[in-house]
Formats: sequence, structure tokens, C-alpha cells
Amino acid sequence: MHDYIKSYISTFKNFSDEEKEVFIKDFTTLWKYFSSLTPEKRQILKTIKSKNTSRIQQRYWEMYLFDLLSSQGVNVKIPSDCLDFLINDTVWVEATAPEKNASCDEPALRLSSAIDAKKKQFLKHREKGVIQETDSFVIAINGSLLWSFDAEIKITKDLFLQDHNSDISGIIFSMVNPFHKTLHKINPDMYFIHNPHAKNPIAHKTFKVDKEYDVSGNELILIP
Repeated sequence: MHDYIKSYISTFKNFSDEEKEVFIKDFTTLWKYFSSLTPEKRQILKTIKSKNTSRIQQRYWEMYLFDLLSSQGVNVKIPSDCLDFLINDTVWVEATAPEKNASCDEPALRLSSAIDAKKKQFLKHREKGVIQETDSFVIAINGSLLWSFDAEIKITKDLFLQDHNSDISGIIFSMVNPFHKTLHKINPDMYFIHNPHAKNPIAHKTFKVDKEYDVSGNELILIP
């Protein structure tokens, strides 16, 4: 992995040598533990070799999220042929990092489409009996490829006003991006938004995030 990442980042002219080393260390550190558990090791290496920046960011988000959850003292599993992560055997987490495309470059529409696709994926596995009826479901969205935090907040509030989205227990949201972290020395906040109509809600403080919200009407209520 180190050599693949080094070859990839060497093409970035706006990175200093020091910044390239930070990027390489960050990526390879996350990969070291994640690769020993994930059943998709070959697919991830293939992504890195492709040097597709959007795909690399999407894979980085999965590894970053896994590392974050694992550091919080919860039991995190990486199931094969199912959703991305299973926490404490009852909470399923599916990561996504939607990007603009030729047919749709509107952030709100891309976010809505990504959420709908992940919900369908969850329901498919539940129908097969892999996921239990009492299990919770969280979608972890990285919005850095869309750069639209406001769109994410609006979509989430609208989403949770609809009863047919009660299968979604909550949304994790972050703008973390390995490229911007390196250049700007920032570590973007992580948010969790609870669905007030969830069939299987998640208790407050289940995830250690920077900000946690309930939704009341059309308002986000910060949980102290």
C-alpha cells in the first residue's frame, strides 16, 4: 500500500514533500489495521492503483470511519457480503461518499439519491434474514466530494419528516478528506443526527461525535 500511495501522491504538484509524507502516513496507518479485517482488500488495492481521486476518497472514508468507531470502545465487525460495519451486533453502518456526476451535479439530489440507495441495500439484506428486524441502521455520509454541508442538513431534516424512512435510525455526517486534511491541517467535525421516527432508535451518546442532534419539526436540537 505504501508504494501505491506514494506513487499516486507524487503527481500532486500543490503538495510539498512534507505534506506528501503526512498524506502517505495517514493513509497507510489507517490501512494497516483495516486491511487485516476487510474482505475487500484486493478491491481497495485496485482502487488505489487506478489513481481515481474520488474512488480513493470513498475508500479513505470507510477506513477513517472504521478507525474512529474502533477507537470508541465498541465492538466493530466488517461482515462479508453485507453492509460495511456491524456495531455491538445490533447497529449496522453503511458508508457513502457521493459525488457529482454528468447527469446530476446538484448536491441535494445526489445526497438524496445516495441515502435512498443505501436504504434499499439495508432492506434487501433484512428481507434475506441477514439483518434482524430489531437491528438499527445508520448511514455514514461523507460530503467532501460535494462540498455542501447545508444541503446535507436540509436533506436529513426533510428525510426524517417522512414515515417511510423510519428504517433509518440516524445519519453520521462529516466533511473529512485526506487531501484537505493534509493541505489545511484540519480535522473536520463529525455529526450525528437522530431520526425521531426511527423504528429502532439509537440511544444518545452511542457515538462519540463532535455534535449530536435530535430533529424536532423543522429544527435541529443540539444534544448537550
